[in-house]
Amino acid sequence: MARSGKRTNNTIFRKSLRIQEQKKYAEQDSDVKRYQELLKKDLEKDIPPKRAKGKRKARKKPDDQSVSAPIALPQRPKFASARKSKEEVKPNYSNSNALPPSLMQTTTKSFENRVQLQHTYPELIKLINDNLSRNTIDIPLVHNFAPKNLELEQQRFKIPSNFYKEPNYSLSITDEMEFFFCESIKNEIPLV
Repeated sequence: MARSGKRTNNTIFRKSLRIQEQKKYAEQDSDVKRYQELLKKDLEKDIPPKRAKGKRKARKKPDDQSVSAPIALPQRPKFASARKSKEEVKPNYSNSNALPPSLMQTTTKSFENRVQLQHTYPELIKLINDNLSRNTIDIPLVHNFAPKNLELEQQRFKIPSNFYKEPNYSLSITDEMEFFFCESIKNEIPLV
């Protein structure tokens, strides 16, 4: 008995849910009834009248004269596959007994081929040093016939220490490259 007299929270919650659902359905039913009444009143005004079908002109049939006769195209010859002609047996040009030429017979590009052979070694170095300013001979450094001027090369590739202390210096690599190439152009003199 004590249990039947008390209402728990769950039962109250369930009842409130049922009441809300009933209200919702009642609202929906009233909305549907109102909508149907509106439709019945002004139904004839809402529907637009049907379009009257207009008479279309019959299409004119083309005359037989306007249609030209089909153009006669020349017939293409049917493709005939090219047959292989009889292959000629070509003679073997390589002689199996022949050996490669000896090293003495082969001509290689050398210092002697470019400069006359009648000069002695010191005379050749003198000729090279005389012609360096004309840029006609670039052989000495390639073949190591003349010593390199290492001090001048070190000066070419050196960046001064005050270069980084200048206020106009920006942190881009292009400035360094520009400076390097400008300095190398200024110092362009023979290395020997």
